[in-house]
Amino acid sequence: MQEIIVFERAKFWYEDGILFCKLFNKDINHNLSEKSAQNYINAMSKLCQGRMSPFVIDVREAKGTYTSEAAKLISNSAKLLKVRLAEAYVLNSMGSKLTVVSYKRIFNPNTDYDIFKSMKDAIAYCNSKKEEFLSTKIQ
Repeated sequence: MQEIIVFERAKFWYEDGILFCKLFNKDINHNLSEKSAQNYINAMSKLCQGRMSPFVIDVREAKGTYTSEAAKLISNSAKLLKVRLAEAYVLNSMGSKLTVVSYKRIFNPNTDYDIFKSMKDAIAYCNSKKEEFLSTKIQ
């Protein structure tokens, strides 16, 4: 049975070698806190079980932003550095795109990522990153 971890503003699950993160928040004034970020990190680490995995991060239903402490925590977390292979962001607004690009540029420039409008394209990207990782691991 697939494990799903749900918080007030996020849902996480692991399926077919990909970690899925769905963020949902309707409050434009909400900032992801350091405490929530730590809870999310623990959930992601638990679901990955030490396996290098690409992440699909669905922010289509998310408003608001994050504190700089939360962003630093997520980008530099030793737990996530051990399992984060690449990131595929699914979004549907220019504001979300600007937030993701800024986060990646400032806090996490070393992890491969791409931005998509559809879940199907994001999953295809993650599958290609898994194949790329496995082919270099075998050689």
